[in-house]
Amino acid sequence: MPEVVEALTALSEQATEKKDGETLSSSQSLCKELTTWRFILCVVIWYNVLYQTTAMARYFGDILIKHLEDLKKKDFKRFHSKLKDYKMKKTRIPWSRLERAGVDETVELLIQYFVNQAVPVAVEVLKRCNVNNVA
Repeated sequence: MPEVVEALTALSEQATEKKDGETLSSSQSLCKELTTWRFILCVVIWYNVLYQTTAMARYFGDILIKHLEDLKKKDFKRFHSKLKDYKMKKTRIPWSRLERAGVDETVELLIQYFVNQAVPVAVEVLKRCNVNNVA
């Protein structure tokens, strides 16, 4: 954060020299806002929320990996085939990304494309594959 404030201060000085009122006003306003307690508190809160979300994604990713590793090779291929056709709110994992993906890569793709819905999507796809013992 100090680097951003320093850069904005330098920009303010440069704008003063060039008599660029708009840049001067914008850089000073941004600098002032970035140093308020409200902004700093929001950044800290968002950092903590994102940290917890990442930790949960890792946890659920580990669970998905464990279950997908338990699949037989033919069932894993069928899972890929059904997953490529699974569409949620215009989101679909491209076959080019899935085709040669192993278990770890498949889980990463599930999380990347479906975020907090990765586990329900995986369970739904497993059910469509008739692999209920894993789902």
